[in-house]
Amino acid sequence: MPTVRRARLVSGIGVIVLVGCLVVIATSLARREAARAGEAGCADLGNAADFVVFSDGAFNSSQASGTSISGRIAAAGGVTLDGISVSPAAGDSTPTVIAGGDFVAGRTTGHGGTLSGGVRYGGSIDVAPNFTVDGERTHAPPPFSFVSEFGDLTALSKSWATIGQTQDATVTLDPNSKALQLTGKGSRLNVFSVSAADLNAAAGIVIDLSQPDATALINITSAAQLTIAPQYMDLLGSANAQRLVWNLPNATALAVTHGVSWKGLILAPNATATSNNRPQLSGQLIANTVPTSDWVLSYVPFTGCLPPVTGSPDLSSTASGSVRLGTAGASVSDVAHLSGGVTPTGTIAFKLYGPNDGQCTRAPVFSSTSTATGAGHYGSESFAPQSAGTYRWVVDYSGDSNNSAAGPTACGADSETVRVSRAITALSTRVPDAIEQAGSEIYDTANLTDGVSPAGTLTFKLYGPGDAGCTQTPIFDRAVAVAGNGLHNSPGFTPHAAGTYRWVASYSGNQDNRPAGPTRCGDSRETVTLRKARPAIATEASAATAVGGQVSDTATLSNGSAPSGTVTFSLYGPGDARCSARPVHTSTVAVSNGNDTYSSDQFRPASIGLYRWVARYSGDGNNTSAATGCGDLGENVNVRRPPPARPSISSTASAGVPAGQLVHDTAHLTGGSDPTGAISFRVYGPANRGCRLPLAGFSVVSVAHGNGDYRSASFRPRAPGVYRWVVRYSGDRGNRPAGPTACTAAGEE
Repeated sequence: MPTVRRARLVSGIGVIVLVGCLVVIATSLARREAARAGEAGCADLGNAADFVVFSDGAFNSSQASGTSISGRIAAAGGVTLDGISVSPAAGDSTPTVIAGGDFVAGRTTGHGGTLSGGVRYGGSIDVAPNFTVDGERTHAPPPFSFVSEFGDLTALSKSWATIGQTQDATVTLDPNSKALQLTGKGSRLNVFSVSAADLNAAAGIVIDLSQPDATALINITSAAQLTIAPQYMDLLGSANAQRLVWNLPNATALAVTHGVSWKGLILAPNATATSNNRPQLSGQLIANTVPTSDWVLSYVPFTGCLPPVTGSPDLSSTASGSVRLGTAGASVSDVAHLSGGVTPTGTIAFKLYGPNDGQCTRAPVFSSTSTATGAGHYGSESFAPQSAGTYRWVVDYSGDSNNSAAGPTACGADSETVRVSRAITALSTRVPDAIEQAGSEIYDTANLTDGVSPAGTLTFKLYGPGDAGCTQTPIFDRAVAVAGNGLHNSPGFTPHAAGTYRWVASYSGNQDNRPAGPTRCGDSRETVTLRKARPAIATEASAATAVGGQVSDTATLSNGSAPSGTVTFSLYGPGDARCSARPVHTSTVAVSNGNDTYSSDQFRPASIGLYRWVARYSGDGNNTSAATGCGDLGENVNVRRPPPARPSISSTASAGVPAGQLVHDTAHLTGGSDPTGAISFRVYGPANRGCRLPLAGFSVVSVAHGNGDYRSASFRPRAPGVYRWVVRYSGDRGNRPAGPTACTAAGEE
């Protein structure tokens, strides 16, 4: 038994989950092997042997302070720690804690604590700042199955409970001291049957074994709920914690309510285990769940020898019914019926032998395996036969460490024989789309079913409009190779005329399959109606421009069937938001290249505003007409005024003269866009170097001939000195103002 179990654990966990798990399990197994060297035929606790606590549910040790655990913890559910120090025992592997659910530390009492050796958790993790976790925090499922482990442990517990008390073993409860005395003289296994009443009444427990290396098994089977509070536990003679088992197969609750120093392995696979007053355990605790614990735990592995559980399961099987090749879901399978035994695990192997192999001596045509997880019904995988005849199933069970092998079942047994009949092929067809537009490629799809790896050909014929009986020469006739059952498409064909087309398909058959078809002419699933194509037209107008610039439109024709005809571009002026007035411009281009992009003529708008293009495709014999809408996105062109010009102005004063004679100034206007408006001339007298008021003289002239020179009115200075001219251009609608010229500009004094 030990060899089989260990091999299963290493291959099932180390390979699938993590390489690191191989190291963990190998180390643990080596330690257990060393502890029980030479003791063949001893029961194996499986992965539970490596843990001080092994729970099929939760484990919660949350205290104010002072509790410690030396050894590893494994729980199928969550693990909760607070006010506690947890560290691995000597030789332990990592991680120290394995939680199938959540790991919570320091969040219950808030007293914190430490965990050395890391944690592996399958759910979430929540660690308070005052709780220290030394080692890796690995988010992964447990490296073994708690369901499988506790199934084996429960079987062991029930099996050991059936062992009667050994002949030279005694159980005595002192009526005065209430000391429970267990004395064994056997050289190997000493079995004690203890009642729940005696255990509950015991003030103390004394276990005395006289022979070296003896193992003690203490069975407590008479109560489902136990509450015990012994004051002490003494081990005498050769009795020690490593070879002591407390077996409670029927206990649903186990409460230890006194701080006793407990020793040995407590095996209570169905019990909810609780404790008060900090009892101490030097050994191991295996329970269904540990919801509250203040145990002070120290890992002492069990190294004694207890008998394994061995069963002899029965095996039978039932094959599926007869099938016909090529029918939907035509497959065969087998169901094995495994009964009896001791929670049998291992492998059930199914082998199927083909026709002409009545003795099942040739290689099987199909095989599959199923993993046993106890007594029950296990199915093979399904197999789809490819030839007719009689098939025969043979099944065997591998056995495991607790159960002997079973089978194989008899070759040719009535319950294991399946008849597979020859196939009858069927043919159905359907066109993908019953209505298409002219110019579309059409094809037919044939569905060949119920064949036995059918080969041969499928022939597709297409009959054109006006041939409702499919009696004329088909306009299209092609054959395709058949490569098994399923959908087969004809080659594509592109008709050029509108109307109704009819497909007809037939299957040639071959040596293993009958011919099928032809399908019916005019079948609604085989008729295609081609209507006029519905081309789409998309347009894009030129960008916004100023008055004087050019505008245009482009139209892209798509989805037509070799369209011809014309595209007419109409441009509607400002204020015609519905495009209902006469267009300001129209141009028409021929559709000469089918589906393509076509451009209107250029047009130069004369006024500002928003212009709207509309493009219309005329259509033809194979295509409907199409048009854009008034105001469509991308079809509006904004025509704006040109930006005002930025003219420049300068001036030249007349030469100096004696006081009392006339002077003038000449303005030079350049860079304007047909400028109009006026030019003002200001003259400032002597001592007015800043050209501030008051003026000595002022005149205005009209800009009557665009860019050029303009002369001021004459001015007569009355006093000698330096006079200064300042010139300014007023600007107009198309020109920005210019000037004034500088007060002391050269040529202006």
